[in-house]
Amino acid sequence: MAYRAARQIDGEVIAMDGLVYRQVHSNHLVDSHRASYMGFNPLSTGGAEARRLRVLSAYDGGQVSPQEAYRHYTSELGGHSVGVLAVSVEECAELGIEVDYDGSGFPAHVSLRFPLVSRSATIRLARQLVKLAMARGW
Repeated sequence: MAYRAARQIDGEVIAMDGLVYRQVHSNHLVDSHRASYMGFNPLSTGGAEARRLRVLSAYDGGQVSPQEAYRHYTSELGGHSVGVLAVSVEECAELGIEVDYDGSGFPAHVSLRFPLVSRSATIRLARQLVKLAMARGW
């Protein structure tokens, strides 16, 4: 049996090697192929409530592929995305960002819950996430 890194969070065992997928809007590109931190910044995406709570929406990579996440977001939800980037649950946990497998709106939905820190600290976390995601590639 293969070992998978796991952590218990609020009584739920979470596989830490799992990925979460984030859609990237064309407004969040630095050039034609590099995402900016804005797509991972809860202060610049989502509605007022999401900004207040510092929450980003993403997809559970354990339930869907990047292609399925893109198709769902663009075709079923009518969102605009130029591609999908991924970060691991472990990377999020190391940054103090909680991955909440909430199934809100659709079964594969997860919420990335940033700590309630200053605006500049939130932007630093977003920059770290996009750096990790871009290192992994589209």
